[in-house]
Amino acid sequence: MKVAPLVLFWISSWYSHSISTWLILIFKWFSQILILVSGISGLFSNLYVENKETGKRTLTKSGRIHLVTIVVGFILFGVTKFAEQSDQKQKASDAKRQIDTQSAQLEHLRKLDLARTHLAGLRISIEPHKPGLNQRLRALFSKALSMGI
Repeated sequence: MKVAPLVLFWISSWYSHSISTWLILIFKWFSQILILVSGISGLFSNLYVENKETGKRTLTKSGRIHLVTIVVGFILFGVTKFAEQSDQKQKASDAKRQIDTQSAQLEHLRKLDLARTHLAGLRISIEPHKPGLNQRLRALFSKALSMGI
């Protein structure tokens, strides 16, 4: 398995995304990293202080920062998820519109082909009312046919 074609495919597929898709992806990963770092660092730091008299716990400055970063991370993730879904809905509606347009064009082409087929099998006969006109028309048609018209 060659790695170079896979890398080129990966780069080309990432390059084809729009700026908004890139921003959504960056913010989505940033929110996940923010939540992860805040959660892991919260395991090793003192987030609250316990009051010995009342037994109540109070958040420290570090605890409040960790809580805010986790909440901000979840909000940022939710916003990016919403933006990603709306982007996917827009792409789906564009694809449906394109499919409808192509279907209409295909139907129009089918009608044109059907009309062409009917015209190819069409036969016209002329019966003139005046005597002698029939011979002149036949002569005219035979002359036109001999010329290749």
